[in-house]
Amino acid sequence: MVFHNNFIDNYQQARGRGYNLDGGYPTGGNYWNTYADVDLYSGPYQSETGSDGIWDKPYLLSYCTDRYPLVDPWTGIYRRMTVETRAYKIFINETSFNALTESNMTITSLDLNVSRENLTVNASGHIGCTDFLNITIPKQMLDDQPSTSWIINIAEASPLQTRITENTII
Repeated sequence: MVFHNNFIDNYQQARGRGYNLDGGYPTGGNYWNTYADVDLYSGPYQSETGSDGIWDKPYLLSYCTDRYPLVDPWTGIYRRMTVETRAYKIFINETSFNALTESNMTITSLDLNVSRENLTVNASGHIGCTDFLNITIPKQMLDDQPSTSWIINIAEASPLQTRITENTII
């Protein structure tokens, strides 16, 4: 597979027989300065409303195809990845709280154990992307425990770059 390259001012763009020049969706393909289309849709079939940084139609070359050509040159960070906000209802002593997440990853589970000071999140990101996850937990839910004592696990990934901040109001 050949993807995440910038093909600029080439005499002949690419040659190969029957190859797909992309990493599938949402990874994307390559940037070609000789190709332009529209970016009104997203999704693996480019049929969902909303742009995603991938041209809506494949780039057809002589004997190969880039099914997901990039709108902008590849920089190592895919800036237009969809961000999703979700609320997770968590119960502590029969009181429910909402933990809010904002992320460009797919979150499959979130487990908060206040007594063990442990937060575990199972999430899958995107190859070649800088992924992020922001979790907002109400202060009254944490029983006035300092945030520096908490252990944060995201799947089995390590080391993690984490930054814990506290809002004194909420």
